Amino acid sequence: RLDGASWDLAEIPLAETQERYQVKIFSGAQLLRLEEVHQTQWRYSAAMQSLDGVQGLLELQVAQLSESFGPGLRRKFRFTI
Repeated sequence: RLDGASWDLAEIPLAETQERYQVKIFSGAQLLRLEEVHQTQWRYSAAMQSLDGVQGLLELQVAQLSESFGPGLRRKFRFTI
């Protein structure tokens, strides 16, 4: 974030030229899908799931990408298909 110490703004502006996120889908330790997303939404469609051959417990990981630092901290979510 740019000027992250300010408490006057509702949202602190990003110091990036574009907003990007890295999305990973795992089945256990196996990486099934890696996507780069340019918005705050992403859908794991039925077609993607079919291509990945998914079933059972999966883990989704999301990290914001920085041009300066690479992936930031990851948020993890487990779900079952």
